[in-house]
Amino acid sequence: MLWCRIRRAIKCPFRSLYAGAPPPETLAVLTAASPLRTVPLREVVDLVTGATPPRQAELYDGAIPLFRPGDLDRPGPLHTARDTVTERGACHGRLLPPGAVLVSCIGLLGKVGLLAVPALSNQQLTALIPRPGLVPEYVYYWAQTLRPWLAASASATTLPIVNQRRLGSAPFPLVPLDEQLRIVAILTAAQARHQRAAAALSRVPGLLGQLRQCLLESGLTATAS
Repeated sequence: MLWCRIRRAIKCPFRSLYAGAPPPETLAVLTAASPLRTVPLREVVDLVTGATPPRQAELYDGAIPLFRPGDLDRPGPLHTARDTVTERGACHGRLLPPGAVLVSCIGLLGKVGLLAVPALSNQQLTALIPRPGLVPEYVYYWAQTLRPWLAASASATTLPIVNQRRLGSAPFPLVPLDEQLRIVAILTAAQARHQRAAAALSRVPGLLGQLRQCLLESGLTATAS
């Protein structure tokens, strides 16, 4: 039922961070694919574990964001991080492209973010860099469902860890490109509605306070008269 609704709901193209057509051989595979098939994650993305540059003054406070788990789980693509590095600092890690999906795999498992700018990440995060034919936002929304799988797959230690090899075995639902775009559009619209509803609910306590004050002032005025 839900899958049918997703297929029917969006008729217009969706503009995403994904740019350019995939190579003919990749497009042929996607077009010929069944509506849904499951493949290991490593077959559709490149996995890159982050690294933290040494704490040297000349490596930090530059223009390149350095993401940590605390910077993730914000609504929308990520533009800024609390820490930044210089170009020299970036040489101590791999510069990740816009469209890379960050997943926390050490400690707080399953925090997720989608890069909007080139950036670095620390060693607690693994980047999923979609290969041609895969929409970054589709990977991003899928990654938001990973937390239970990560918790079940983590090493049994005080500090839970899912290494890159284990993460690469995660089952990934591969669908044709047009289906990815339709799913992303559905979820993006739903997320926007959720954010509007959350913003409206956040105003309720203030409105209740104003109503309470008005009622008290009305009562006092009636008593005085």
